[in-house]
Amino acid sequence: QEVPARVAVAAPVIAHDDMAPETAEIFAEAGIAPETTPQPRPTERIMTAAAIAPVDASRMQAVPEVVTRVSTSGGRLWGINVGRYNSRNAAERVLIQTALNEPGALDGALRRVTQRSGGFDANFMGLTNESADLACRRLQARGAMCFMIGPS
Repeated sequence: QEVPARVAVAAPVIAHDDMAPETAEIFAEAGIAPETTPQPRPTERIMTAAAIAPVDASRMQAVPEVVTRVSTSGGRLWGINVGRYNSRNAAERVLIQTALNEPGALDGALRRVTQRSGGFDANFMGLTNESADLACRRLQARGAMCFMIGPS
C-alpha cells in the first residue's frame, strides 16, 4: 500500500520565517511546506475610553444597592407569633416549617426571631391586618398556636 505524498498535520500552520532553524529543517526533511504566510499584526492600537480618559471619581456611578424593608404604607404593619422557644434554632425551624405549610397565607411575610426574657419568639412580620388574621385562623384550625401582633 502506498503512503500518500502529503500527510495532514494536526498542528498550527507555521511559516518557515517564524520557525526555529531546527524546526524548519525537520519540516523540510519531512517534505512539509508551510501552508500559508502569516499576516502581519495590525499596527493600529485599539484603546478603550477608560484607557484614554483619566478617571474622574465625581462622574463614576456607584452600583445601586438593593434594600428590602417592610413597607410602612399599605397597612403591612401587622404580624403573627407562632410560639416562644428555648433556642433561636428551634424558633427558626418552626418559622421555616410554618412558611412551608402555609405559603399562600404567609406570602411576602418576613420571618423574625426576637429574643425575650422567656425565650425566642418566632414571628412573621410585614402582613396586613387581613392576612395576619387569615394566617392565624388557618394555623389555629390545624392546632398550631398563633396570635396576631398589631402595629406598634
